[in-house]
Amino acid sequence: MMKKACATLLVLAVFAICGAIAAEQAPAAGAASTKEKAAEKLGVLTGRLLVKLQDLQKLLDGNANGAQAGYSNIQYLYGKINQSIQKQMEEENAKPQEMRNGVLLDSLTKKYRKAQDLYNECHQKLWPELNRKMADPSAAFSSINESYRRVVDMQQYWSRADLDMEVLISVLNAIDKKADEIRIQAQSAIDAWLKFVGEWEAFAKE
Repeated sequence: MMKKACATLLVLAVFAICGAIAAEQAPAAGAASTKEKAAEKLGVLTGRLLVKLQDLQKLLDGNANGAQAGYSNIQYLYGKINQSIQKQMEEENAKPQEMRNGVLLDSLTKKYRKAQDLYNECHQKLWPELNRKMADPSAAFSSINESYRRVVDMQQYWSRADLDMEVLISVLNAIDKKADEIRIQAQSAIDAWLKFVGEWEAFAKE
């Protein structure tokens, strides 16, 4: 009877010890799971933000966003329009006075003046204005792009030091939000410029 009681107590003691160990390990396992989830969240955010910043860089690049191409096209159209007007006016003025088409000459004169006005608006106002409007988004992009790279470089050391990954996640979320603001600002300026380029192209077809 005594042996049976001792055996029972021993079994109970083992269960008690196992329960205590499990209780100690449960928070540790929970903490490890939380860290893994944070690390996974950080990885996803890092990859998504990289793509967003690459796309934003293209938007800010005058050669990629169509701004420079539009400017070059205006130069080309301006020269082409002037050459056409000059040729038609020379041909008409070469005719005897009584055979000249006054309506055509007036129309050509008006078109020439309109071309000059649009060209001056391009060079003196809209093109410089676009460059000014793009300066701030470009500078802001350089800052957040550098911040992003530093956070990426920091991740391995942050992990080794067993620091809270949520801190880095918060920083990347802030960069992500700023990237959206920069895109809105830049896109607005580019859209206004491309609208003007479209007006030039329509005028050239008149």
